[in-house]
Amino acid sequence: MIYSRWRPEGDGYDYFDVDEVVNINDDLPTPDLREAGRLGVPSIEAGRPIPAGASWVGNGDDAIGLVAPVDSRRLVSRSHIGALEPAPRGGADAIVLVGVLLIAGVVVVAARAR
Repeated sequence: MIYSRWRPEGDGYDYFDVDEVVNINDDLPTPDLREAGRLGVPSIEAGRPIPAGASWVGNGDDAIGLVAPVDSRRLVSRSHIGALEPAPRGGADAIVLVGVLLIAGVVVVAARAR
């Protein structure tokens, strides 16, 4: 049986082979998931754990066989991901904002003077 585990780096799945055969019609054990929140269980926690003794057999772009939860040791804290942090505001943005407010003020004063 092949298990697939997504790689958080975003480059596909790792494949693991286990010396067990699961027939399509057999009921698989229910995965042990933490209590679901209002939106359900996070997708990176869902899946069936890879059994002990599994051997890595390769990787690829798509999941094959049973999908396993992500290895949490490979996840990066959100505070370390620059793309999720707001961009620093520079002085040029403040100058543009002041300019737009000045123009809007002139337009309002001119409209009231008529």
